[in-house]
Amino acid sequence: MKFFAKLIILSVVASAVFCNFGIDIATLFNNYQCFVDNGYDLAIIRAYRSLGLVDANANTNLLNARAAGMDTDVYMFPCINDSKITAEQQVDDMINNLSLISSEDEGDAYDTIWVDVETNPSTTCSWNNISSVQDRCNYLQRIVNQILYRGKKVGIYASHYMWVQIFGDDKNCQNFNQLPLWYARYNNVTSTSDYSQYPFGGWTSAYAKQYAGSVSLCNVTVDLDYYN
Repeated sequence: MKFFAKLIILSVVASAVFCNFGIDIATLFNNYQCFVDNGYDLAIIRAYRSLGLVDANANTNLLNARAAGMDTDVYMFPCINDSKITAEQQVDDMINNLSLISSEDEGDAYDTIWVDVETNPSTTCSWNNISSVQDRCNYLQRIVNQILYRGKKVGIYASHYMWVQIFGDDKNCQNFNQLPLWYARYNNVTSTSDYSQYPFGGWTSAYAKQYAGSVSLCNVTVDLDYYN
């Protein structure tokens, strides 16, 4: 009986230790061990900036996170302006930069590329540069297609509010519901069960949730995430 009691205790402890919590970060940071010590095991690192540039800090952040034992994904915040840089070129530039720290033995330093679908603060890179909802949906499809063409995993980051802002209605642009969804809802609830309250884009469930934004953790600003 004592043996089984110990097993139950160990199971509870393991569940507490191996929680599915992560952070996403857009600035250079060195002390990823601090995130691990605070119970976070996934780092989602910005690899492409909204201005239409590769994030110069991405590779250093990836190496630092992996050195601390964290799992790693990346996200891209695309620039919506073909006359400045095409969707395909943005993906290629990002992946080519990330490949600088890949190796034959260990492969890529990241698992999934998340495409950040939200309004862009840069007027030269705004979704307003594309007038029709269908053309906006097609543009996002080009990004996804190029990531898949390069042999990488891809998911979508968005919120109900941003989806409606960009695509006009939460039922529009259902091209991507076969991909994993990482959605934002800042209510500090560490569960994806509330996604069904405000669904969008044809997804019936979500893989991950950004449950808090712009939080100070380990002396740096991050967003907090939960994933299944």
